[in-house]
Amino acid sequence: TVLRNISRNYKNLSSWQEKLSSGKRLNRPSDNPIDMKNNISYKAELSQTAQFKRNIEDGQAWISMTEVSMNNMNEIMQRMRELGIQASNDTLIGQKREYIAQEVDQLVRQLMALSNATYKGDYIFGGTNGDKQIFDYKTGQTYTFTPGQFAAGVDNAMTVYSNQSMNQYKRIDPKTLSLSYDA
Repeated sequence: TVLRNISRNYKNLSSWQEKLSSGKRLNRPSDNPIDMKNNISYKAELSQTAQFKRNIEDGQAWISMTEVSMNNMNEIMQRMRELGIQASNDTLIGQKREYIAQEVDQLVRQLMALSNATYKGDYIFGGTNGDKQIFDYKTGQTYTFTPGQFAAGVDNAMTVYSNQSMNQYKRIDPKTLSLSYDA
């Protein structure tokens, strides 16, 4: 009996020394199966929560980039509108209109560059095709825009339910959208 008690005490001492040296109460599943299962569950929840936090931060950064791009696009469109009104004045000579046309050309290039803005390698305005460039501005080409065709595109397979009613939206296909600019 004494030898059995000594052996049991050595086993307990060994267990406590292992816990002390590792800094862990549970070193193997046989130490306490229920606590080990709970420990694994807590670690999974912590990992999931950390991933949620990273996703939220990533989404906020994406929205910030989108907002900056949209604000810059709005400023460019306002400047283009001002130039259009200025160019429609009959008192302007051809050289001043040429300067306006050159500025509009630069503004269109800026607009195209903003339309192709990326975040972490994906195009911000790419939608479901985030890995593909949206617009490719080439000089010497005529881009035409018919107002009724702006919403034309490919039917999106995703449907959205709003107030218990089904709404199906169209995805704008970048190949069907075009702009017209005559220098």
